[in-house]
Amino acid sequence: MLLRRRPEKGLLGGMTEIPSTPWRTEPWSFAEAVGLAPTPAPWSALPGTVKHGFTHFRLELAVLAGEGNAEGLWSRVDRLGEHALPTLMKKLASHAISALAGPYNAGDASNPDSGSVKSGNISSPARARRTGAKDRR
Repeated sequence: MLLRRRPEKGLLGGMTEIPSTPWRTEPWSFAEAVGLAPTPAPWSALPGTVKHGFTHFRLELAVLAGEGNAEGLWSRVDRLGEHALPTLMKKLASHAISALAGPYNAGDASNPDSGSVKSGNISSPARARRTGAKDRR
């Protein structure tokens, strides 16, 4: 799994993360999210979303999976516990691992129920639902 270090300033500053789009209130389209991906790859949306609450907003993330080469910190799934991942990133990793281990197989074009999304809005890779606080990014 590809990991990277978040910028020092901002929410979860300096911590290790699974690469993500910036968090915003509007849903990202699949094409927008793929355009911000860490590497060109055949990306597929995993089923479901990951929800996480911060003190002043809720975040809902869709997870995309792909295979490719990218700069960053690569970790075997069985060694993710060796990294200082915040709770949100642990949720994302768990979701991805479960989805990829189940009947879903990312990039399996022969599976019509694979959940692959080619266009349109997905359930917001990184959409924040603010509850009154201003964006800090």
